[in-house]
Amino acid sequence: MNKFECKYSMYLHRPGVKSVVTGENIIDAIKNSNKNAILVWIEDEDGTEYVVREHDYPDANGYFNYFWVNPTTEEILYDENNKEDNEVKTVFVVSSDITKTTTGSGWVSPEGLFYECEYEGHSNLAQYMLEDGIVTEGTSEEMGWNRYNMEAVLEARKWAKLSNGEIYYKTNFESAAPNLNKRQKETLIDYFLSKGKNYIIKFGMKQSIEKFLNEDY
Repeated sequence: MNKFECKYSMYLHRPGVKSVVTGENIIDAIKNSNKNAILVWIEDEDGTEYVVREHDYPDANGYFNYFWVNPTTEEILYDENNKEDNEVKTVFVVSSDITKTTTGSGWVSPEGLFYECEYEGHSNLAQYMLEDGIVTEGTSEEMGWNRYNMEAVLEARKWAKLSNGEIYYKTNFESAAPNLNKRQKETLIDYFLSKGKNYIIKFGMKQSIEKFLNEDY
């Protein structure tokens, strides 16, 4: 495997900071790049740089695919629209194992699935999940005054937020239903146990795991 210097945008990687992706060759490395971020720049073994561009129109499946070009010559290195028939279009946002998070930040769905993001990247991630069809567009009631506020939509739908190793969520004392369900709590507990902690941190306060499991607020 060869290593290629690259840069990502969006969350999980701070924009503009160099990272490394591996592959048999540079095209293989692009295919192996992080699926929760856009690979905006990559350099081959000879020092030639390539940058990402987005197609103006979606493909037959409705995806706006990307292609990587040499910005000097406009030579196309790799185009997702020309991928082989047996290549599967990568999903932009994917769930991951919460015990392997490097940021301690992300969303936990009502099904207990964890979607990682960079610290304070929850709003962007919520928007990308909308674009990928993981969540549906919010109602005016869910979004409030900001019609682009997908973060508020997920909170209204009882998604839990893990932010820098702490749990946050929208509390609703008027509802008889618990704010977080058992699957969400178990996922979040797995995170704290993986860090060697026998407690959770919620809204900046420590709480025993037993109390967290049994409470309804």
